[in-house]
Amino acid sequence: MYNNINELSKDYLLYTISFSVGIFIITYVLNIPTLVSGQKNIIDEYYLQNFVTNIPMDYIFVLVYFLIAYIIIYLFNIENFYIKTLLVGLTTAFLTFSFTYYFINKPLTNNIYSRWFHSVKYNSITYDTILITFIYIVYSYLINKLN
Repeated sequence: MYNNINELSKDYLLYTISFSVGIFIITYVLNIPTLVSGQKNIIDEYYLQNFVTNIPMDYIFVLVYFLIAYIIIYLFNIENFYIKTLLVGLTTAFLTFSFTYYFINKPLTNNIYSRWFHSVKYNSITYDTILITFIYIVYSYLINKLN
């Protein structure tokens, strides 16, 4: 897949830029998590008070979501941008649904993810799908511009 370290470095950098743009616009400028969930306190705690720990975790989570979507895209040899984008969205919705279901069917604990999912419930699917699909679109745009 990668012929040299430059290609891997380029992908890493483009992902980092796309993630940063997505988090900034969707989360901080448009405030989609609060608009979708109405849970301002947990959103502020997650994205403002605990920024230093939670943004790096989100960076990894989004990357894992991307990788799972890319496995599906690769297995089905999908080339069409719109189908790829749809698969990223559907993969995100399914994974977030699974995490939400898991956490809300467990007792509430002090863990941030337990409190997050108990607070925002299935609204997290909408937010994650918007965020990760947007990040994917930015990433694809940058890849196309640079190739």
